[in-house]
Amino acid sequence: RLLLVHYKSEDSLAILTKIETYIKSFLSNQEAFQEKLLETIYSFCKTLVDRRNSFTTTGITGIVVQRMLDDHSLEVFSGEILVCTFRKLIIQKLGGDNLCLKQGDELCTQANFCAAIDIYLNLVDDLVEEFIPDYPEHIDIIFSEQEEEIKTKLLEKYGSLELAKEAVEADLINGDFPLNGIDVKKSVYKQDVYIKFGHALVKLGQKEAAFANYRHAIKLNLALALLGATLIEWSISRCQQLINSGCHKLGIYQQLSSLLVKQGLPKQTREIAHQARTHFGSEYHSQKIMTSILELQGNKQQALEHYQQVLKANPQTADKNFGVLIACENLEKFEKQIMLGVMLSDKYKIAYAVIPKCACTTVRTTMKWLENVRKDESKIISMPKHQAYRVRRVKIENLAANYFKFVVVREPIKRFLSAFSNKILHARIFERSELTTSQYLSITNLGVNPEINWLIHNLELYLEMSTVWKDHIKPQYAFMGNQIKGFDRIFQVERLWELGEKLSEVTGFEVKLPRLNTRGRKISLAELSEKSMEKLINFYAKDYELLNEYYSPEKIWEEYKSLKG
Repeated sequence: RLLLVHYKSEDSLAILTKIETYIKSFLSNQEAFQEKLLETIYSFCKTLVDRRNSFTTTGITGIVVQRMLDDHSLEVFSGEILVCTFRKLIIQKLGGDNLCLKQGDELCTQANFCAAIDIYLNLVDDLVEEFIPDYPEHIDIIFSEQEEEIKTKLLEKYGSLELAKEAVEADLINGDFPLNGIDVKKSVYKQDVYIKFGHALVKLGQKEAAFANYRHAIKLNLALALLGATLIEWSISRCQQLINSGCHKLGIYQQLSSLLVKQGLPKQTREIAHQARTHFGSEYHSQKIMTSILELQGNKQQALEHYQQVLKANPQTADKNFGVLIACENLEKFEKQIMLGVMLSDKYKIAYAVIPKCACTTVRTTMKWLENVRKDESKIISMPKHQAYRVRRVKIENLAANYFKFVVVREPIKRFLSAFSNKILHARIFERSELTTSQYLSITNLGVNPEINWLIHNLELYLEMSTVWKDHIKPQYAFMGNQIKGFDRIFQVERLWELGEKLSEVTGFEVKLPRLNTRGRKISLAELSEKSMEKLINFYAKDYELLNEYYSPEKIWEEYKSLKG
């Protein structure tokens, strides 16, 4: 796990080589370490294809898959992920006996990942010109925030782009680039490094060299997608071997069923569910496996019904299995949610209920800093931009009475605008999130980077496409346990200094809350149509009802009309 954490942060060739050595140590003694080997392969696979990393990008793989599907007939199943669809299309295009493909797969299952990636890079070389010749345009759209970051770095270091061009010219000849975060020699297997390098070269007038880096980034994305899909196949094979050898652990069945859904193998998924029922009976364990299958396949209502049956038959499991409650709650309508995501400070007896896009990055970072700071340090918080934190899922009535329980709220429609600015305009979540193939193909028909009024008009459809988007615009009362009486204080984003004053009083530090996570072009109310305003007011009707002391539809309508002038 530590190696994978380092790989995600350092993305270096040295760390990847260590991962190879680690997995090979299990391969040399497979009988003794079957489960550990599976766990390691699965974890590495998740690192490559998970939405939170920058090794593969949905938008790049998705464009190629979409265009390949125009030329090749392939059935796509519910829950199937893009990297697996891409691999199926490659096999269909090149043939399963393709020498390069077989060689890459063999190297992968020997844990020779660097060599496998090099093979896959050669394999996808022709695909770039055939299916995504307009790659510079897509990189400019999907990675626009990196372009601004690079421009800022160049200006900070050299004062102007003209001076940067003169100063960097000699370094480029030597193959070096003197900016933090751009080390192509070290990070040879991460697309972001090549994209950043390309952005910098464009700024310095080296367009041909920039496009060469962009092209390699596209190839690397596709090569890593192939590697991720191959690792999924390898994990499936290992799971099946364990079950066939008599290992009947719940976790193995859950992992295998999840992988089979992602690979788009519904028949085999049903067979595993049947095996689980045969082994575990129709009780909690087999129901839990079936629920995860249904949820991954997008059959959310059926998944919810399975969970509810388990809880009804075994109510004693409710307190022991928070995972069941959370999954149930995530599938329920907003108004039925009762669990809070709470960040606790045991040191100062503070409980903060987290609501996305309500200054949560600022407050979470401050809470984490306060928990770790020593009394002999500065009384003024010097705020780092990123802090690890833990959010616990609890009911508000189960929090200790002596904890100061608070939440930060925001004008509902302005919160929506902030989410649109940060997640759609800046983060490009529909091109960088972990979407299934079906979701990506559906969303491309709607538009992966929609204009705001179009998104609001199709709000229900977009909500189904991304849990990240759904979580960031979900009504605030759903994060408050559908009530306010359990909180000692409700603070407003618009008056955030009041929270700073209260935290200063509780902790003894002078807390000045900084503004964090403000990226993305700011959207004005005036950009909304009247229909959009009406729809959002209806969508957030219960927020306005619950938070009527702070916000109202009348006030936001008045502000909207004033801006429209």
